[in-house]
Amino acid sequence: MVYATYEAVAEAATTLLSQDKEPTLNDIRDVLGGGSLNTIAKHLRTFREGRGEAEARLPPTFVNEFSVAAAAENLLLGGKKPTIEAVRKELGTGSKRTISPLLEKWHARTNRAAKRAALEVPKELRESSTQLIGRLWCLALEHVRDRDEATRRSLGYAERDLKEARRAHNKFVKDTEREIGLRDAYIADLEKRLEMKEKT
Repeated sequence: MVYATYEAVAEAATTLLSQDKEPTLNDIRDVLGGGSLNTIAKHLRTFREGRGEAEARLPPTFVNEFSVAAAAENLLLGGKKPTIEAVRKELGTGSKRTISPLLEKWHARTNRAAKRAALEVPKELRESSTQLIGRLWCLALEHVRDRDEATRRSLGYAERDLKEARRAHNKFVKDTEREIGLRDAYIADLEKRLEMKEKT
């Protein structure tokens, strides 16, 4: 029968940890090739206490979605990033292979919740933004009305100026036509006199 000494259990536990495996009683017993589970448990407890892991270590079966989520949230609350290694340390147990998919689920769920929260607008903000939009709409309408009124006034002035310009143009055209008529008559009279003078 194999006798499990503290040194043998500690060496087996260290070997398993270096392989990213949680040192369980059965795994250590397999590494040792036998031994009493009670003795291995006693030495493993002492080994963990020596590493500051007494009571902090959870049984491997405790590593589940809920325990990983709780550990990740505890890390976040403590201002730390919930990495696989950090969660493993927080739990005090679990392999990277076990923790990784559970942590990914937690990240996905947290990201979805954050996106939903970002999309959901609080009632107070919705109400105040609705009031603000209404007020902005009223201000925009007032601005348009004022601008339309100013435009109408400007158009009125422009129309008046255009009428005055047309009147002035029409007067100029009539005066010019009258002047041309007078000149034509004067030229015709001169031509007639010249013709008569030539005949005499």
